[in-house]
Amino acid sequence: MKEIQLNPQQLETVSHRDGPVVVLSVAGSGKTMVLTERIIHLIEEYNINPNNLLAITFAKKAVLEIQSRLEKGLNGNGDKTTVCTFHSLGYRILRSEGYPMNGFKLIHNGDQMNLFRQAMDKADIKEEPSLLLTRMSLAKNDLISPPDLEKSNEPEDKKLSRVYHCYELLKKRKRLLDFDDLLYFPYQLFRQDKGILEYYQSRFQHILVDEFQDSSKVMVEIVKLLSQNHNNVWLAGDDDQSIHSFRGARSDIFVSLDKECWTDTKTITMSYNYRSTGRILKAANNLISHNRIRVKKSIVTDNEDGEEIQIVEAENEINEAELIANRIVELISEGYRFNDIAILVRVHRLMPLIEAALIKESQRVNSSSSNGKVNLMTIHQAKGLEFKCVFVPGLNEGILPHVNSIGELVNLEEERRLMFVAITRAREHLLISYRRRQNGQPITMPSRFIEELST
Repeated sequence: MKEIQLNPQQLETVSHRDGPVVVLSVAGSGKTMVLTERIIHLIEEYNINPNNLLAITFAKKAVLEIQSRLEKGLNGNGDKTTVCTFHSLGYRILRSEGYPMNGFKLIHNGDQMNLFRQAMDKADIKEEPSLLLTRMSLAKNDLISPPDLEKSNEPEDKKLSRVYHCYELLKKRKRLLDFDDLLYFPYQLFRQDKGILEYYQSRFQHILVDEFQDSSKVMVEIVKLLSQNHNNVWLAGDDDQSIHSFRGARSDIFVSLDKECWTDTKTITMSYNYRSTGRILKAANNLISHNRIRVKKSIVTDNEDGEEIQIVEAENEINEAELIANRIVELISEGYRFNDIAILVRVHRLMPLIEAALIKESQRVNSSSSNGKVNLMTIHQAKGLEFKCVFVPGLNEGILPHVNSIGELVNLEEERRLMFVAITRAREHLLISYRRRQNGQPITMPSRFIEELST
């Protein structure tokens, strides 16, 4: 197998021996490859038993990629290391230990909403269930229980406590667990049963976590418990790409790590980007430097500067969709394939007009030579992906940044991270657009992020 060439930062990251280390890995720095190489290094150079290694990531796709790389790198012996998501790890532990009950069944989204509505009826609460369910999920990921909420002086917390309590009783009666329980109950189990905790501490001598910036409080606490005897934690991620606060992720986790988690943590910054052109990365650096709550770092690259970023003003949302479709036709004529191209939107409601414009244009293009289709998705869905050409439409105040996030610094900074994630998906071409009007009415001004790309 071809030997992988590592830069000095990557080599330091791979060869770190013992103790806690944070790997601040910028977009396009080869983080997943480095994680895999570290596992191989621990096994082959430091003689660590692969059964004593635990690698955690956030997406099933990443799990499969890491497993595939390990199979190749360890000549078919890569299946001995536990590679899984946090929720999958929790599920395995609960199944193995028969906790909190034997024979429980995992409830899925639709059934969970029905059960939650029943809990609301029992608690005599009449309001939109989805928002309340989200608040309950966030509370659970923050390890906040119904009694904790009941102590609050806020009426909203007391109301949430009632429905949360009823929901937990209904689940227990029906022998059901939800997705959040796959983290909450392993944490409780480790806290309550020292013998079980010691078994898993002994089993997992080295713990590697990918995308650590997406960790909720309960995830961080599970890693702390598992590692408290050896502190061999390898935590990779980028706080500038933390975009899942709605799931309980803490964007400030790297800022507060030494105080809250592991003291004397070594920090290695993998700052080299192998994906994007120099101009795209300069814009990304400029943009994210406006965030205050972050670990300061800059992306560097040896890639060429590439073409200028295109910033386009459209008359309205229909004209914007047409401009994007026309530019895609030009890219196809230049030799790009449809699946080289992505359109990344902040909200789903921007999609239908763009889809319609793409369909209209595709009818006049002979696409047999450019297989696949254009990737149209939200910015959240694009996390971890990359494309040769990226379009980011709707760069208006109220869309990106979202209208609900403008008034509060923490939320505005998450919107800026979303924009950062969107533009760092692009390898060669980046086009950003905004509209002057929407639904025939003057729309708010262009997004502040456009100006921040250059300052």
